[in-house]
Amino acid sequence: MFVSIGLGLVHAWVGRYSMNPDGMSYLDVGNSFFRRDWANAVNAHWSPLYPWALGLVVGLAKPSPKWEFPLVHLVNFGVFVVALFAFRFLLRALLAFVRERTSDGAPNGGQALPEWALVLLAYPIFLWTALEVETLYGVSPDLAVMACSCLTAGMLLRLRQGDRLLRFALFGLILGIGYWTKTILFPLGFVTLGAGYLWKRSRPGWGRGGGGSRSGLSVRLRSIDLLAISPEGPVYVRRFGEDELCVVRISPNVFEKLAGRSSRQWSTRSSDAATAAVPSAF
Repeated sequence: MFVSIGLGLVHAWVGRYSMNPDGMSYLDVGNSFFRRDWANAVNAHWSPLYPWALGLVVGLAKPSPKWEFPLVHLVNFGVFVVALFAFRFLLRALLAFVRERTSDGAPNGGQALPEWALVLLAYPIFLWTALEVETLYGVSPDLAVMACSCLTAGMLLRLRQGDRLLRFALFGLILGIGYWTKTILFPLGFVTLGAGYLWKRSRPGWGRGGGGSRSGLSVRLRSIDLLAISPEGPVYVRRFGEDELCVVRISPNVFEKLAGRSSRQWSTRSSDAATAAVPSAF
């Protein structure tokens, strides 16, 4: 964590006088915002949040021309720190997900990587993305986009642990901030919401008030369903397990008990139910 902050500070100091053409446009939009020149501060090309933040800091500090660009890079360094904490939030949510999957048993007999190995892999990837791909010395909202993306993915993993109103409100706030940061996050927000909805639909026990369980889907049978069941043949109930689709064979005597036809053989023959696993592409 501290090593990442130190490396970011070094990159910001080395490129403190660098400037790109888009950065000049962001500064112009920010200055228009501080002067309340709304005709130039609000336009259809530049997303407002990043240039408005630059214009607010530069307008309040009023630096000399020599220190204007270093002040802009100081703001960029602050965005880098926010992106680092957003990445840490995502990493913690991912580690919690891995611990949950490991406690349930790794699929196909595989072995999950230990947490220290995941951390050692994750931080270099973040630093390479933030310092080389996005470039800390470039005056652009790309690091802010990275922070919003990490927060969005981490919040999706947190929502998996429990559906709370506060988490959904924070999730919507993050998507809104992302849209104001860069317009590309607006359609990606719909994609994220759609993916979260489809994942929610695929969860075992979706739609039940108790949040569902991992054992399988709830099955409700009506009286007409009981009448349509043949007492001679077995009854198969499909359910989604944690990693595969299973078929449960239930003895017809179970439904005879429910229908009131026979109660003597309940204790002896209701144990005929067996479970057979089939491939997930069933």
